[in-house]
Amino acid sequence: MQASRLSGDFRSGKRINMKKVIGYIASQFRRDKIWLRRAKPAKRHYQIMISIDDSQSMLTRDPQGATAACLALEATATLTRALAQLEVGQIAVAAFGEQFKLLHGFESPWTDDSGARVVEQFQFRQQRTAWPGMIQNAVGVFEHEASRVAAASVSTSVMQFYQICFVISDGRINQDRELVARWVRSAREKGIVIVLVIVDITEPSGSPES
Repeated sequence: MQASRLSGDFRSGKRINMKKVIGYIASQFRRDKIWLRRAKPAKRHYQIMISIDDSQSMLTRDPQGATAACLALEATATLTRALAQLEVGQIAVAAFGEQFKLLHGFESPWTDDSGARVVEQFQFRQQRTAWPGMIQNAVGVFEHEASRVAAASVSTSVMQFYQICFVISDGRINQDRELVARWVRSAREKGIVIVLVIVDITEPSGSPES
């Protein structure tokens, strides 16, 4: 899906053109073509992946009984709902721990049923979190999808790709951080933005650090 601009003067639409409101009131509400609609597709293509930490550490509970896993799924639901409502483009969801698994690909539209199917696949039982592997696999998915969309497009010469990966995790990076940083830099060089969203759970006092 391509993002599209809001334009035009309509009696109904998706958003009010605030520049027209004063004239609408001054005309005693006769000039009522104050709405904008999506009309011209922008020459941009958005692909947004949400990659969620599926490791056991996400089940750590705070004193109130909340877990990082629960917060991660709530954050994912909020984020996907907002992205779908704004029609920003294609959405993919992945789980990662020891292994990386694409749960919802870019080629399928995101619906409420998609969200339910994705949530059912999380178990948060993986023993560790392989951060370099997650970034490497995410980059691979982005590159494959960009090639597929570009090959199917009639306007590849003017289309711009914006690729963002939201990583939702408790942020416990136990591997070589320099290796992780190198993969993040490699992704950035390919035009892929990695955004880490940390769901913070305060552990009960006396619990061992991991």
